[in-house]
Amino acid sequence: MIKNNLRRKTRIVHVGDVAVGGDNPIRIQSMTNTDTNDIEKSSLQIMQLADAGCEIVRLTTQGIKEAQSLEAIKNILLKKGYNIPLVADVHFFPPAGILAADFVEKVRINPGNYVEGRRKVTQEDFERLMQEKMMPLLDKCKKYKRSLRIGVNHGSLSQRIMERYGNTVEGMVASAIEYTQFCVDNDFFEIIFSMKSSNVKIMMQSYLLLKEELEKRAWNFPFHLGVTEAGFGYDGRAKSSVGIGSLLLAGIGDTIRVSLTEDPVNEIEPCKKLIELTESYEEQDLIDPEINFDMNLSKPIKVFISAKESKFLDKIPANMKSEIDEIITPDKETPIDQLDTKTTADQIFAVTLSSKDNIYWKKIKDVNAKYIIYDFNRSEKKQALLFQQYLKDNSIEIPLVFRFTYSDNLEDIATIAGAEIGSLLCSQIGDGIVLDIPASEKEKADLTFSLLQASQRRITKVEFISCPGCGRTLYNLQEIAQKVKEKTSHLKGIKIAVMGCVVNGPGEMADADFGYIGAGKGKVNLYVNQECVEKDISEDIALDRLIQLIKEKGEWIELIN
Repeated sequence: MIKNNLRRKTRIVHVGDVAVGGDNPIRIQSMTNTDTNDIEKSSLQIMQLADAGCEIVRLTTQGIKEAQSLEAIKNILLKKGYNIPLVADVHFFPPAGILAADFVEKVRINPGNYVEGRRKVTQEDFERLMQEKMMPLLDKCKKYKRSLRIGVNHGSLSQRIMERYGNTVEGMVASAIEYTQFCVDNDFFEIIFSMKSSNVKIMMQSYLLLKEELEKRAWNFPFHLGVTEAGFGYDGRAKSSVGIGSLLLAGIGDTIRVSLTEDPVNEIEPCKKLIELTESYEEQDLIDPEINFDMNLSKPIKVFISAKESKFLDKIPANMKSEIDEIITPDKETPIDQLDTKTTADQIFAVTLSSKDNIYWKKIKDVNAKYIIYDFNRSEKKQALLFQQYLKDNSIEIPLVFRFTYSDNLEDIATIAGAEIGSLLCSQIGDGIVLDIPASEKEKADLTFSLLQASQRRITKVEFISCPGCGRTLYNLQEIAQKVKEKTSHLKGIKIAVMGCVVNGPGEMADADFGYIGAGKGKVNLYVNQECVEKDISEDIALDRLIQLIKEKGEWIELIN
């Protein structure tokens, strides 16, 4: 249970029998990747999600047929003893949302699509359309006690908002606020927000700005957290966890989804890990709700790799090895309690200490060391931050490297480290990190680079943006995403998007340099930035053409072993 003094205070919104916000636990959500009209498969996947610990499930609802299918799915679930709340995901077709509200507990709308679609409308037209299209939905939600998710996505803002704010955090928040104002003016308050982006920085900043704007209006609606199109494997978990976990550790967030290009059931365990981590901090009263997420690249972080011997690094590809700043081996470390007058007079590679060594802090003034390695202990986070402040107050400019030790499997480490390390990195805390984990040196380096890239503290890799897939996806998204990564993972500093469909794909890959977007059964559209350069090409040749486009734009480098 969440302690009242540690978490953002919100009203309670009910999604069926699941209470969100207030003093309730952080809730776990996911979304089916089946065709909603395949009632049997969708029902089975929802039951599998519920058995895994999911508490709310969303389904794509493009039209009337999908909305009608929700009734049949709900009936099957109830007959099987599953009362898990369902959410209809509606974008461009308001009648689908209005009908779906007959059967599901919550309707999700995207303000950028719901009323205006892709049309350019005036403010006067917008206000008229809100009365025509939003009021029937609000009336239905009131009648059946449904809740509403105002889900803003970066890259799918309306033309009207784009002209005023651009594709910005401010535009996302403005879009959310105007829809909320309409709801409040019409006495509807069962609202939950999501502010999603594949860019962790934009995602975090949009939630923080929305929080400020809500406070100005004395609104206290709950937040659903997620990083959209995060990808798969430990890359996807790290990226999601930096954004979600950092906000949770700042007391922000009431429901979460770790969105992965995998079987949706795989999303549940990372959610559980993040909630367990958050509660472990809360029990020790270590969360700082006023944490400031300064995510500028002005202070790139250093990468350290821990190894028993330097020869263990031989298996790391040369492209990756060239990005490593230092190799840490036991013979290079000098514990602070072993420093004496002779030692401090000489140059040492790294002096190491932890929270229990605070009685030795004054020795640091006399140390001629290249680095300070501080062993991070979750139960002493405040002490670590105090140590950094001590260095600053005493004008000690030796770079501070935080060492994190984990013993879990690699995917769980990515989840936990994403939250813990991400919350420090996004606050410009520390000069370097080193992971002490049961993994190969290559895996240590790769995960470290993933964490730094997600936090935007250092760009060393290609960034993959891939959606989880849903009922609109008409090709094997998971298989293609894996193949794209295998062929391009050695590249640096570019963003490649693999998206399921053209409904939201082109908009939500707004930051991508190259895009592979499903256009229909067996057909793909290829993008360079926001321009579709090849349309309806065969899936059989699409990956080769994507690589050719990368080469034509001068972004291809050869892999050096």
